[in-house]
Amino acid sequence: MGLAMRHPPQFSPGARWSYSNTNYILAALIIHEVTGRSWAHEVNDRIIRPLGLEHTSTPGTFPFILGPHAQGYAAFGTDTSIDATVLNPSMAVGSGSIISTTHDLNRFYTALLDGRLLAPAQLDEMTTTTPAPELGVRYGLGLGEIPLPCGGSYFGHPGELLGYHTWGGVTRDGTRTAVVYTTSDGGQDTQQAMSTLVGRELCRTRS
Repeated sequence: MGLAMRHPPQFSPGARWSYSNTNYILAALIIHEVTGRSWAHEVNDRIIRPLGLEHTSTPGTFPFILGPHAQGYAAFGTDTSIDATVLNPSMAVGSGSIISTTHDLNRFYTALLDGRLLAPAQLDEMTTTTPAPELGVRYGLGLGEIPLPCGGSYFGHPGELLGYHTWGGVTRDGTRTAVVYTTSDGGQDTQQAMSTLVGRELCRTRS
């Protein structure tokens, strides 16, 4: 945060959109300041346990994934990928140091949009979006609003840490979700393929 705060804001709040993981690190610090407990503690108490996300955890500095899991691979800017599964994820702080499964992510997305996690006013604020033209989507508070090929849109977000890349989303009414992941770095082609797959699946299950 010290490095980030040395720079002036890119624009006035609400004027434009720009993504930065620094914002999620700041959110984690605010959680600690308000509650006196870590963001991981609050996420476990308020989200993971109430929703029964049995395969989701906040590992902190523990570098291993327990139980059956896919190996993750990263290229580190070269043509050769190496196993990056063993990794201390705490560097991500509130921006992503969580282990989960596609099943648990589907359950989380459904609960988020059907109102089990947030009051109506909070959910409305979260899903009120502004244009993110460089991505071809709109963006709210931690959620992108992404066009569907069959018309309409869905809310979702990609996630990436060395060796793993996830893309998922949920329709506005919370009735349809789709999540996919790969065990590789999320390059532009990979991201586009995952986004396309999620969009097609949400359209396929459309009633």
